[in-house]
Amino acid sequence: MRPERRWAELQEPPSRHVLWLSQDVPEARVREAAVSRGVTVNDVCLAALAQALKGWHRTHLARKEPCPDMYALMPMSVRQEHERHAPGNHVAGHRVTLPCSVSDLDEAVRRVHRQTDAVRAARARDVFRLAIRVLPSWLGEHASNTFTARRSTPIVVSSVALPTPMTCMGVPLYAASMFGDLCDDRLFSVFFTRAAGVVRCGVLYDGALPQAAALPGLWGAALHRRGL
Repeated sequence: MRPERRWAELQEPPSRHVLWLSQDVPEARVREAAVSRGVTVNDVCLAALAQALKGWHRTHLARKEPCPDMYALMPMSVRQEHERHAPGNHVAGHRVTLPCSVSDLDEAVRRVHRQTDAVRAARARDVFRLAIRVLPSWLGEHASNTFTARRSTPIVVSSVALPTPMTCMGVPLYAASMFGDLCDDRLFSVFFTRAAGVVRCGVLYDGALPQAAALPGLWGAALHRRGL
């Protein structure tokens, strides 16, 4: 919950002019890379994002000092099968450190995987479900507002996988995008959508941070450099 004192650019006031860009890569390519490393597709996507942020820090923000790591808020669904149609939010958040300081994608993958593997081993999703059930609502709201604040996690990174094959109004789906909200005056959010054999990295960003338009391409380039 400590404030993030690095990446001062991400604490600028928003312009309220929101834009969106994306980059697609074949899911099979990313999955093969994930399997060969014993990690998940999402781990590889997050590691490539960290490398993209490193390149962005150096070239588009023109910063000469070493690139710092970045804290990101990763939403986690706690909705269970019997709650499929229940109203309201059934979501918690986990803070992940994007290892932007490392120079190698493989090392970034290892660092991301250590974090996501620890979340699974600790059964964090079940812990969140228990906390939501037993804590007073006012306490949960206060903790949520503190934990998800922009000052501690300047970006949101979310991921969803759609079933394959899938159709939309009778037409086969060939790609999908996820959109969200730049909540709490954040300047950008990143969405990974897996559908129809494509992994799409979508970036929703505020006009106060125009250089963010380069991030999807940098993400794809980070994967391409490793021959993925």
